[in-house]
Amino acid sequence: MDVYCGSSPSGGWPCRQTHPAAQVSASDARKSLHDNSSMSLAETWAAGCVWRHGQPPLGDDPQYTSIGQNLFATTSSSVNLTGAIQSWYDENAYYSYETLACADGQMCGHYTQVVWATSRHVGCAYHPCQPLRGSFSKATYLVCNYGPAGNYAGAKPYTKGAACSQCGSGAGWCSKDGLCNGECTAASDECSCAAHCYNCATLDQHATCRCSCADGWRAADCSVPCEDTHRHCGVSPGWPDSSWCREDYVRRGCPAMCQLCTPDPDAEPDKCPPIYGPGAHFSTATSFIGVHQVSLVSAMVVLSLTISSDALYRLSK
Repeated sequence: MDVYCGSSPSGGWPCRQTHPAAQVSASDARKSLHDNSSMSLAETWAAGCVWRHGQPPLGDDPQYTSIGQNLFATTSSSVNLTGAIQSWYDENAYYSYETLACADGQMCGHYTQVVWATSRHVGCAYHPCQPLRGSFSKATYLVCNYGPAGNYAGAKPYTKGAACSQCGSGAGWCSKDGLCNGECTAASDECSCAAHCYNCATLDQHATCRCSCADGWRAADCSVPCEDTHRHCGVSPGWPDSSWCREDYVRRGCPAMCQLCTPDPDAEPDKCPPIYGPGAHFSTATSFIGVHQVSLVSAMVVLSLTISSDALYRLSK
């Protein structure tokens, strides 16, 4: 049996199997949710039986205009979805978090997309192909779409730190497996307030699980100075005033100009002790394979399932 990941002009490369899984602690990893729109696009692309990345037309009002994608193919008449995602994750052995680069001659983009913290929706589909053009004469073809896309040049796939301490939503609601959960609105068996609040911030641990930053600080945990970091902020030519703040990239580089925080030149770090939510995590190592990977597979409504070729045919019609 041959198993291939991704796409290339020569038809792909064998999936690498490496163990053990890297141990990391991500402060902003999200719980992945199944998305029908992403799955529908994946179904259409898989049924086209072409071994390359791409998307069918997105329609007039797409949920995401930028969609990440991982591909998997096997000459077997069945596909193990957990194993396919594991093969993408196993590229972590070739990725450097510090340099954002793959090892020479190796692939790691499937891994980074799988663990990309801000990709919160996933939709996957598979199709029997005879042939899978550009690859095998007969194959089972799996396509997974991620929205919004990850793998932005110069960006890290996740932020190292205590679980759920820097969730993208700004709230520190955390699932019991240590992933940011934007569906939580109050503490429960499935949701706990795991916020970390620094630099004299206050915490509403009951209603919102959000830190309110003191002047001079910003970010979900109030650990980042409130200052503009891009050379184009407030200058001409560049982004001379707040009218530019409708653009995401301007808000990221110019939080003070965009009034996303209140500057204070006299702000001192660590002037006050941190405040923690009752569900705060302090572990320095959490295995993504034990949380984010299971979240992805669960989002596909499959935990560990091998599907026969007949079932594949029926499900993909």
